[in-house]
Amino acid sequence: MATKKLVITLWIILFSFFFLSSAVWAEVVVVTNRSVNTENLDLKDIKKIFLGKKMYWDDNKKISLFILAKSPAHNEFVKKYPNKSENQFTNYWKQLLFTGKGMLPNRVTDDEMIAKIKETEGAIGYVAAELATEEVTIIKLK
Repeated sequence: MATKKLVITLWIILFSFFFLSSAVWAEVVVVTNRSVNTENLDLKDIKKIFLGKKMYWDDNKKISLFILAKSPAHNEFVKKYPNKSENQFTNYWKQLLFTGKGMLPNRVTDDEMIAKIKETEGAIGYVAAELATEEVTIIKLK
């Protein structure tokens, strides 16, 4: 009887570990087009950019903002950088749009993000770390 309980307990632990580990999101990194003349940004600047409060790079090039469609990487990003929930982030941008104070960022899929960043001068976005390639610059936090 004790052996049966032990086996059941082990199966529950293994099963839980499998599902919980799949729910843990990968690390998210901020990436830019190679035309952007910086490899480092502080958290404050990243937040300003992704909330539409900073629209130009230091060399006066226009920032082209790309965000992911709803996904685990997107949820992790908005929680970590703008420090908002997905709903708060979406509502923030809708309010800017409806009050005429901003345009919605370009929303792309995980598969499209690197290609869009690579081909758009001044572009910034984010991806799960394992999707970042040498075709874009991975921004380091100051």
